[in-house]
Amino acid sequence: MPVSQGGGTEPACRRDGQVILYVKSDRLLMAVPVTKAGGTLTLGKPTPLFRLPAHGAGSSTWSPTGDHTKFVVIDEPNAKRQTFKVMTGW
Repeated sequence: MPVSQGGGTEPACRRDGQVILYVKSDRLLMAVPVTKAGGTLTLGKPTPLFRLPAHGAGSSTWSPTGDHTKFVVIDEPNAKRQTFKVMTGW
């Protein structure tokens, strides 16, 4: 059962298993609700959260808290001096 029709990278599952996050090729962070009824998992409609900064392949620039209510986003992961943002209220 695909989570995304267009592919994605950097998957993360919320601690309670009710949301899967992934990054689209255009760096848009997406959230997909997951429900479980009996032995069946159902995936909801992917929802865009926010666009992540562009970066080189293979280096993650974001990390969610366990409940996915806050995110740490690094603007330039390869810079000599790094800055980061804490994203809330998305």
